[in-house]
Amino acid sequence: ISATMSSAAAAAGPVIKVKSVTPTSVTLYWTKDSSALSYELERSTDAKTWTKIKTGIAKDTTEYTDSKSLTTGKSYAYRIRSKRLLGYTDYSAYVVGKPVPAQVTGLKVGGANNTQVKLVWNKVSSISGYTVQYYTSGAWKTIKNVTTNSYIVSGLKLGTNYNFRVAAYKTVSGTKVYGAVSATLKTSPILVATS
Repeated sequence: ISATMSSAAAAAGPVIKVKSVTPTSVTLYWTKDSSALSYELERSTDAKTWTKIKTGIAKDTTEYTDSKSLTTGKSYAYRIRSKRLLGYTDYSAYVVGKPVPAQVTGLKVGGANNTQVKLVWNKVSSISGYTVQYYTSGAWKTIKNVTTNSYIVSGLKLGTNYNFRVAAYKTVSGTKVYGAVSATLKTSPILVATS
């Protein structure tokens, strides 16, 4: 006796999304399918030709990190389906993940004086460096590329507000591949009291 699933049942499979990325991995998560016995995950570089990268994913699992031969800066499409008692659901709509550095977080002022502001931020793993920028004349301008998670910006004017942001990058074949920029930090030099 053969059994097939109705279109309504097939349509009720998991929904997949990208949770986070690094220069060498994409972490995915999906909605739990209460009727699933297991899950099956596929990957594609063009959203046309698909390759299974993981089968038999436990029914209570809702997250998976793909780090199998990924290229930094290249986009990958992912889709998932559930295995149920009477067969498989349809594959979910696909999502696209790109292995790039994680977004810089925690950008803040680590100290300031009359003409300088020290910027500090949280470290990002598996990267080559950071690009520090400030906003001027209607555009973002790069101040410096650094390899540490802090930088002192000098030559600033007391009483003037400045907007800063930072992005992490990974150098691949001589080209910088950037992650998402940090939230913008607005700050200014401060008048330091003399003794």
